[in-house]
Amino acid sequence: MLPRFGRGFLVRSLGGIAVSTAMSCGTARENGGVSDSGGSGTTTASGSTSTTGTTSTVSGTTSGEQEEDDEAGFIPIADVQPVGCELWANDCPRGFKCMPRLDGNHVCTPLLPDPPGAHDACETPWEGEEDECADGHFCSYWAPDTPAQCFPMCAAGESAETCEDACSACLPVGETGFGRCLESCSPLLQDCSFGHLCMAFPGASLPSCWPPLQPGASHLEACPNGLCAPGLICTEGAVVPGCDAQWCCTSFCEIGETDPCPEAGPEVECVPWFEDPDLRAQCGPTLGVCRAPR
Repeated sequence: MLPRFGRGFLVRSLGGIAVSTAMSCGTARENGGVSDSGGSGTTTASGSTSTTGTTSTVSGTTSGEQEEDDEAGFIPIADVQPVGCELWANDCPRGFKCMPRLDGNHVCTPLLPDPPGAHDACETPWEGEEDECADGHFCSYWAPDTPAQCFPMCAAGESAETCEDACSACLPVGETGFGRCLESCSPLLQDCSFGHLCMAFPGASLPSCWPPLQPGASHLEACPNGLCAPGLICTEGAVVPGCDAQWCCTSFCEIGETDPCPEAGPEVECVPWFEDPDLRAQCGPTLGVCRAPR
């Protein structure tokens, strides 16, 4: 069984990482017109304007820049009051998505015609209320000096923390009830985007991409905060021959190699990392960790 530090341990170990949400602007798909109460006149499809009502309606084609927008299949959204939504209810109009808000007042915001998807780069100012990411994603970064990316959303509560990708870990965003799905990776290949590192932590079996953290401990060194160098994992010292501490770093390994744990003695084996057989089959059938068998 893997050691279980618990979520609180992980959060304390990553104290320098900010958990925040970035929002930016986008463009809506045409959905038959958008209306806003509180205008001073009526704008019609022909481009003429009258002052006989108090409702402002955008519908069809006007002139100038409006015609250029319509040719692309989109109309500008102006002075539209945000509509509230539920994250998992799919209750926004066509061409909109439910944007998560840290205060829980989630709103429908327009989608771009070809939005970036999971873990693609995005550019979104923190003060915005919209972003350019696909439906079910939001633009965020780990810290202001790290690249922003589109994170898939996940439900993050006591009952479930799941991502559409079974190999992706769900990291809660505060106490909001939603979280970000981290990019899955191989600790042996170090195949993360944005120059991030593929890391795994005690009690969190899914290796995930993280920005460079504080330097981790080396092979056989003590890891009281759970952090080891890339390619290593912090585990109980009792199963790591040569470890003189309660917790020590040992190597990940490739099951089936001739000598998967060259730094260890003959009593060490390359043991499967994933205990769950389904996760092992999907996320790393040959991923192991060098340790003494139990």
